[in-house]
Amino acid sequence: MQNIFLHCKRVVGFVNARRPHNVEGQSLIGNKHYPSDLSLKCANIWTEKAGKYQNFDWVTIEKRWRKEWKASPKFKKANPLPRVLVEKSPPNVLLAQEIWKHFGKLAHFVIMVRNPYAVVESILRSRRTPKNSIVRATEHWVRCTEKQIENIDVLPNERSRWFTYESLCETPNIARGNIMEMLPELDDLDFGKKSRAHSLDGSKAQVLKNYNDRQIARLTQKQIDEITEVLKRYPRVVEYFGYELLGTVVKKEQKPTKPTKPTKNTVPKGHGPMNPRLGNRKFLVDMLPKQGVGAEIGVWTGVFSSYMIRDSKPTEFHAIDPWEFQPKYTNRAYGTAMENQGRMDDVFKEAQWRINEAAEDVCINVVFHRKGSHDAAAGFPDEFFDWVYIDGNHSYEFVKKDMMLYLPKVKIGGLLTGDDVKWAGDGGQPVQKAVNELKNNEPRVKFIMVKNDQFIFRRVQ
Repeated sequence: MQNIFLHCKRVVGFVNARRPHNVEGQSLIGNKHYPSDLSLKCANIWTEKAGKYQNFDWVTIEKRWRKEWKASPKFKKANPLPRVLVEKSPPNVLLAQEIWKHFGKLAHFVIMVRNPYAVVESILRSRRTPKNSIVRATEHWVRCTEKQIENIDVLPNERSRWFTYESLCETPNIARGNIMEMLPELDDLDFGKKSRAHSLDGSKAQVLKNYNDRQIARLTQKQIDEITEVLKRYPRVVEYFGYELLGTVVKKEQKPTKPTKPTKNTVPKGHGPMNPRLGNRKFLVDMLPKQGVGAEIGVWTGVFSSYMIRDSKPTEFHAIDPWEFQPKYTNRAYGTAMENQGRMDDVFKEAQWRINEAAEDVCINVVFHRKGSHDAAAGFPDEFFDWVYIDGNHSYEFVKKDMMLYLPKVKIGGLLTGDDVKWAGDGGQPVQKAVNELKNNEPRVKFIMVKNDQFIFRRVQ
């Protein structure tokens, strides 16, 4: 992953003579300020010493990192500005919140998780890993994943993006779009470019591919059973990202396949670029009226829609989104990151598959409105919805108009709610501005709360 980012013209990483393309910041600091897993005698399973990864001297670490970044030949050549300085040390999983507190708005986070069986196989294959470490390696995956769930919940939405390894391999352009929405400076990020990586095929330049099946095939049935026994104790962690426990399997070495477009047969449940169990929005979903009529404005790949459908079980759900390539928006996932309308069509197909699957699970009716939310509003009678979730174009004028157009469409007692209150992509906080104006000037609603970047209003007249 780091090497893919380093191909970008603005991205600067750490370098040294021996490993010019994949230097981790932890190796530059010294064990006094950032202990290595080798020094702690827990190679590749460093969460066993999680207590050692806290209360770091970040002033000293930042000074050293900045010195090393500036030593890179690319630091002066990075153009156009601003530079994006990248650091990837695995224990940053444990340190992400400390990094955020120290670096503040300068820090942005790309968070990724992966199938536990494939991760354990990778750990066991390393010569640095102690022998007989299956249980320890599995518990390490659990601790890492628990911390990543916490990071997803705590780190600011506007400065963090996350996805699974599987979704990155299957739909790389969607991941690219989400990252570019956070960091538009990465306009040349290309997950289709060959990059050097360590894999079952050796250390060589190659395109991104999913090695899970081949790696899991290397595990013995006994090893799979041992991993499963550990994972059974942590069902919430395993299910959070849509992973499943393996039982007795017919093991067969499989040739790697090229990533395919998402279809009902190729997209694993729960492997979208965002997860339907996203912790910081669960409270909101719990508040949605059950067995009502609901809508989401700004559906994207349908992940959150599918979560709302499964949890609130509406009698009818309306998915409103133009799924339109809009190149004038350079800092949006549907803008220049998508490159063309064909890729937006792929996003629409994924949304259809995911939402229809959720609808089938709870036996409800779904209607897709592939048009702008303002045009779609005219097709609904007043007091039609029990709840509407707004997550479309985040520019002030669009958010404000969505609120004013859909407020009359919500039943008295129903909810008008939405996402990304703290979004700052237009140089201010346009969603927050629209929320404040509705709160202070609109007598038809009662302000309920803003929490975890979500806003909730109840229509009262």
